[in-house]
Order: sequence, then structure tokens, then C-alpha cells
Amino acid sequence: MKTKSITALRAWGMAVLCTLTTLLPAQDIHLSQFYNAPHYLGPALTAVDKADIRFMGSYRGQWEQAIFNPYTTFFGAFDMKLYPKFNNRFFWGLGANFAYDAAGDGQLGLLGGNLNLSFTYALDRENFLTIGLMGGGAQRSFDFDQLTTGQQHNGEVFDPTLPKGENFPTYTHSFGDFGLGLNYHGQKIDKRTRLDVGAALFHLNTPNQAFYASDQSPLPMRISLYMRPLIQIGERVDLPLHGTAQFQGPYFEAVAGAGLRFFLNLVPSREIALELGGSYRFNAIGDAIIPHLQLLYHQWQVGLSYDINISDFSIATLYRGGPEISVRYAITKVKPLSHARVCRLY
Repeated sequence: MKTKSITALRAWGMAVLCTLTTLLPAQDIHLSQFYNAPHYLGPALTAVDKADIRFMGSYRGQWEQAIFNPYTTFFGAFDMKLYPKFNNRFFWGLGANFAYDAAGDGQLGLLGGNLNLSFTYALDRENFLTIGLMGGGAQRSFDFDQLTTGQQHNGEVFDPTLPKGENFPTYTHSFGDFGLGLNYHGQKIDKRTRLDVGAALFHLNTPNQAFYASDQSPLPMRISLYMRPLIQIGERVDLPLHGTAQFQGPYFEAVAGAGLRFFLNLVPSREIALELGGSYRFNAIGDAIIPHLQLLYHQWQVGLSYDINISDFSIATLYRGGPEISVRYAITKVKPLSHARVCRLY
């Protein structure tokens, strides 16, 4: 009976290890505040903003203080507009982003970076179309020294001095990555009302991310659909809405939410606003409720959110999904005369 228990324990442990090393790399990172990470939604959102230069960053701790070695995610981005000198109907956007994600005892993770290029054409002063391209690379890795296997059980107890019985030719693997997107931006020039809606395709080349050269583990293409409306409903009150659906192989995630944004100061260059709201993540029946708080002060924006886990996994997490924080700093330049007639985003 004892031997059967040990055999079952070994089998369970190796099954978990194989599952983690197979399934985790097959999915991209995910962010609850996706509406504050435009490069995550699609390259066609590069530089689509009233600002000329943007710096954006997000940190997420999935299942923190709920399970051992939870997910840790960082996502950062930069973009800027490039205006043509003798044309008032279009502008270019140039940007870059990076992502880092790690989880588990072996710190199975991803480190990636991309360059984005976008082209925005003004149909008129209130309607804009943008096409965006992205290209870069990523590296999958894990720390084999931190992993344990069933081979290290001596029949009585776990013995870390025993060999692990596994052999990997490398603990890292790098690959190229490409994507494209399309975005529509609508705005009211006499109001704060605006809308972004679009779609993107990530991992167009479905890169192989296997650690064994002889194996095939293609990263599935990710289809990203999104919309970000903002409706001015009063002189000092806005209604921001957001929704996204992400499809990647057999995986699906959809998030929708809303908030109320109250302006405490409307003086130009001293605007202050406070936003309260929430979102709901739809995975199968339901996954998480996500309340959020945002503070906007002129060029700065800081967002705080917390996932309240309501999935079947809440038994293990005690409903603690994890915190997320986003920071944005934007710069709007005074345009020279040669650029004064370029259609502007608001």
C-alpha cells in the first residue's frame, strides 16, 4: 500500500510538472487593466492618443498571498507621434514595449520585447483609421535548480541530494514574433466623448517555443478584440466603458466593465479627476470581479485594481485573485506652425 502511494505521488508530481511546462507557455500574459495598456490590445493603438509621447507601465501579482510562487507580471510601453511637415491628414506612430512574466518554483517565464509602427489617417476631424504593425522577439526560460522531481524520493522521504532524473539541453529558448492590428478612433471635438474599437492578431508566425529542438510547441495566434468608449454625461462627469475578448488556441478570456469619472478641477494643465468602477472577467461561467480606482492629474494617471476570484479555484485562493497597478505619463507638445493644421486626437 505504501509503495502504491509513493508511485501515485511521483506520477502526480510529474503530471503537474509536465502540465506546467506545456500549458503555461501556450498563453500570453493577461491584464485586468487592459484599457490602460493599449499595446497589449493591439499595435494599431500605438500613439493613438491626444498626447504626443506616452510612457506606460503595469504590474500584476496573480494569486498573491494565496498560493506559493504566484504569477508576477510586468508590462511596459512607450510611444510617440511623428508628424509629416506638409500633410494634415495623417501621422505616424512609433513605439516599443516589453513584457516579463514568471510563475512557479522553477520561475517558468517569458521575457519579450517589440517595436511598433502605426499609420493613422484622418477621415475628418472626428474620425480616424489606424493600421499597426509589430515585430520583435521573446525568450522562454526556467530555473531547473529550483525544480524537484519524484526521482528524489528515496522510498521514505524526499532527498534533495538525489539526482532529478531529468535532462534538458537548454533552460532558455528564443524566438521571433510578429503581429498586426486595425483601429477606429472616433471623437467629439467639443466634448470629451471618444471611442476606440479594433482588432489585432498576435504571433502571426506561430513561433516554436519548445525547449527540445526536436519538439514542436507552437505558440498559438492570439486574436484580440476590444472597445474603449468614453461618454461625457455632464460638465464634470464621464462614463468610461471597456471590453475585450481574447482568443488563443483553446483559451478564451473576456472582460467588460465601466466606471464613473468625476472631475474635481477642469482648469487646463491642472485637471484632476477621480474614477471609480469595476469589471467582470468571463471565463466559462465566471472568473473574477475586479473593482478599480483611478486618479488622473494632468499628465499623470495611476490605476489600482484587485481581482476577487470567484472561479472554482477560489477554494484554494480564498477569493484572492491579486492586485494590479498601472501608471501613465503623457507629454503633449506645442505644435510648430508647420504642424498646426494636423488633425488632432482628443
